[in-house]
Amino acid sequence: MSCDVMDAPISPRDRRGMRTGFTTGTNAAAAAKAATLALLTEIWPETVTVCLPTGETTIMTPVACRLAAESAQCCMIKDGGDDPDVTHGALLSVHGRPLAEVVRAACAATKAAILTDDLHTPARIAQTLMDAGVSANRPCAICENLGDPEQRIVRTHLADAAGQVFAALNVFVVWPEGGIADIRYPISDSEKPTSDDPSAIGYQLSAIPPSAIGYRLSAIPPSAIGYRLSAHPPGIPDADFSTTGGLLTRREIRLLSLAELAIQPGEVCWDLGAGSGAVSIEAARGQPMATVYAVERRGLMCDHIRENMRRFPVPNLHLVEGTAPAVCADLPNPHAVFIGGSGGHLAEMITLVRQRLHPGGCLVLALVTLENLQAARDCLPDARVAQVQVSVGAPILGMLRLEAHNPVFVVSWRS
Repeated sequence: MSCDVMDAPISPRDRRGMRTGFTTGTNAAAAAKAATLALLTEIWPETVTVCLPTGETTIMTPVACRLAAESAQCCMIKDGGDDPDVTHGALLSVHGRPLAEVVRAACAATKAAILTDDLHTPARIAQTLMDAGVSANRPCAICENLGDPEQRIVRTHLADAAGQVFAALNVFVVWPEGGIADIRYPISDSEKPTSDDPSAIGYQLSAIPPSAIGYRLSAIPPSAIGYRLSAHPPGIPDADFSTTGGLLTRREIRLLSLAELAIQPGEVCWDLGAGSGAVSIEAARGQPMATVYAVERRGLMCDHIRENMRRFPVPNLHLVEGTAPAVCADLPNPHAVFIGGSGGHLAEMITLVRQRLHPGGCLVLALVTLENLQAARDCLPDARVAQVQVSVGAPILGMLRLEAHNPVFVVSWRS
């Protein structure tokens, strides 16, 4: 069968209009062609053109290559298309990268293959994933010495991997708890997933290609792997959070407060008096490249925060147990601060925030008592104050009534 070279890459689609992606065999053929050309010319090709079973062609780009005296190795990134199978996931590297970035991306991906090093071992990565709220039962595999006689693949779970020592040369692979069947996508046409949108558990991994399959992952340089996390829209239903006695900043107040905070990538956010952690979790999910600290003094509420971090994995959220403002001494200076509970220390909290907040930073308080509003006004006489009264629909005898929530004073101030 002959192939006509096309000027642009072909993106195969099935009869439903969905991109079918490219098979593992097509990726293998592209990798083999690139490696062969490198051996013949001693120059790595930037792209290679391969023939598809349909007789069409596509242009593919190697993401990592290595040329030795008598051998060549090439890595391709597999495009799973709009209907991903079990080979769909993300390829990540901790070489030369902060571990927190890799953990954020791994939490976002349906499956992640992580290239480790002597400092960021599988045990450390597994523990960091669990600290970020990923289930200890999440399946993983450690692929040691791939391609060598000592090659070994250990299939286990994060909790077990966190307590083991593995060979220095390895790739750490993490799957969803229930496998690929657990992947859940929005079903509207406007939200239909694409090959670079494999997220199923909160974030969306919007710039990392799908997984590389079977091509000497250990040879990939850190510069070959890039990714960017995009925000998950706020507005988690109140009922989805674990809490006690209704101690929760209501959904509508969270939305208003987060809009005032306007957290940006790379910024630091404090949530003082975090309660069940609803604001912290929404803030961390809404801006995954920021770092959020949830400060809470009550042990029971800290347990709720941990449970909510398990329900909504947020690797950029850190729980700080203790009483503000004293426990904030070692935290980095914030760009945004939310105060939802004060424990009788509101004036001290505001004083600390005014001292530590970055120029142009934002402080938002959600207050329910007139006494706390007056205390806030005494400390922040030029702050903006809005009184918010929300009523939500509730069924009654087959009809609908409005159920009023407590009025809340939303106080916002910029440094």
